[in-house]
Amino acid sequence: MGKVSVKFYQDIRDAAGTSLAELEIEGPTPLPLFLKKLVGRFEKLKPLLENLQTEKAAVIVLVNGRAPIPISSEVLMGGEEISILPMVDGG
Repeated sequence: MGKVSVKFYQDIRDAAGTSLAELEIEGPTPLPLFLKKLVGRFEKLKPLLENLQTEKAAVIVLVNGRAPIPISSEVLMGGEEISILPMVDGG
């Protein structure tokens, strides 16, 4: 068992209703499964997180400051910090 910290930024923070959350995991947990658990706790995040692995992604997910590519390749062990930020447009 371990805890994973999640930081929400800007619009994602507004949807979650908080800037920080901690979730327990039972052991090695694939990131997509963890994100489903997160949506179960914060249902307003569902539309933001549902297209993560497509061109229509609305957010960026970082694990310990880096973007796992593909997202399905990341396995959480506990102790990680997840940051969820809005997609940045413009230049």
